[in-house]
Amino acid sequence: MFIQLLIDYGADIGAKDDKGMTPVDYADKSGNTDVFTLLTQQSVPWS
Repeated sequence: MFIQLLIDYGADIGAKDDKGMTPVDYADKSGNTDVFTLLTQQSVPWS
């Protein structure tokens, strides 16, 4: 999975965009349970 590759290479997956949303927020909002699970297992904060 591409997201795992980004994590492996040190991407800041807890970064917020200009709306204050993180990748976890977007995964949750879009219903992408695979990405949501992967990110939350990495202890990424989400709102």
